[in-house]
Amino acid sequence: MKAVPGSRISGLAKLFATTLFVATPLIAADKDWPMFRGNAAQTGVVAETLADSYTLAWTWKAGSACGSPVAAAGVAVVGAHDGKVHAIEVATGKLRWTVDLGDQIDAAPLILDSDVLIGTTGGTLVRLALTDGAKRWEYKTGDKIVGAATWFEHAGAKRVLVGSYDNLVHCLDAATGAKVWVYATDSFVNGTPGVGLLDGKLVAVAGGCDAKLHVIDLANGAKLRDVPMSAYVAASVAVDGGKAFVGHYGNEVICADLATGAVTWTYKDRSFPYFSSPAVTAEVVVLGGRDRRVHCIDRLTGKARWVFPTRGNVDGSPLIGAVAGGDGRVLIGSDDGRLYLIDLATGKERWSFEIGGQLGGAPALVGGMILVGCDDGGLYAFKPATKE
Repeated sequence: MKAVPGSRISGLAKLFATTLFVATPLIAADKDWPMFRGNAAQTGVVAETLADSYTLAWTWKAGSACGSPVAAAGVAVVGAHDGKVHAIEVATGKLRWTVDLGDQIDAAPLILDSDVLIGTTGGTLVRLALTDGAKRWEYKTGDKIVGAATWFEHAGAKRVLVGSYDNLVHCLDAATGAKVWVYATDSFVNGTPGVGLLDGKLVAVAGGCDAKLHVIDLANGAKLRDVPMSAYVAASVAVDGGKAFVGHYGNEVICADLATGAVTWTYKDRSFPYFSSPAVTAEVVVLGGRDRRVHCIDRLTGKARWVFPTRGNVDGSPLIGAVAGGDGRVLIGSDDGRLYLIDLATGKERWSFEIGGQLGGAPALVGGMILVGCDDGGLYAFKPATKE
């Protein structure tokens, strides 16, 4: 592994500098990781400190492959391929409750107002109580849901946003599950839309299998513009500072200007696609590729800063966290069965742990604990290693 020359990221002020907007934070709150990628902008960045190394705290086994976990109020929630949703205590690894939704679950959950929202491949989005799994409401789409739901606030009301293989982005009233509006694309919506501000409007950016980024006015579901891609987009789009960042099946990572619809830069290394959702700071974009590598790209220029090799495809999405008194680190899983902790400035490995099964989801960082779901059916929790 060789680091590509580039200016060193200078501390937390630059690492986590970002544009803020009302009700949808771009950096995950300390102690909680309530949604996929940590925040509505899908940036995958947390202000919580990452340790030098970790030890396994506990393992909880489901009956089938686990997806990306989320956590809030001391409770982790994860969906599994056998159609069950599980709530587990973060501190102990003890099961709180399980609900069987009857259809395979690929999507990560969303925790909102002490409830859990999660979609199934049967096309149903359900809202469950975080305390005991009791069903609040359910909403049916026309096809499967594989991306996590997200949320935003409009005119004092919380609304939920989710994409579906019925070629629609659905906007619902969070309290009742009633449809507010739908936005039509030309193909499947696989990932979670990223939420951000554009010219004073709250917008969502959704990637589609129609090879477009769709920029949607969240007030009414109107199309503002789309950005053509060279191939379909399976990943969630990260949104920050009026820009969208995503990799796609055409072996490229792009930065798009949402105001103009122009592609600002294109990163292309080798001819392998990107399914990993990017993590974005003020200076870099980090994501995995099916070339078995993790890529760190300069946010301004689109040039490589470093690449990190693994032994398997990297469909897993990275988490970028802080380090006390220094620069950040990248946490990411690979199909080689390892969870990696990488220095953000240099691209050098700090720590890794061999779980064994494929790690195609995204980790969560909750109160110092790392949570990660695995294709072997396990939810794994790691705590910071104590120094001798």
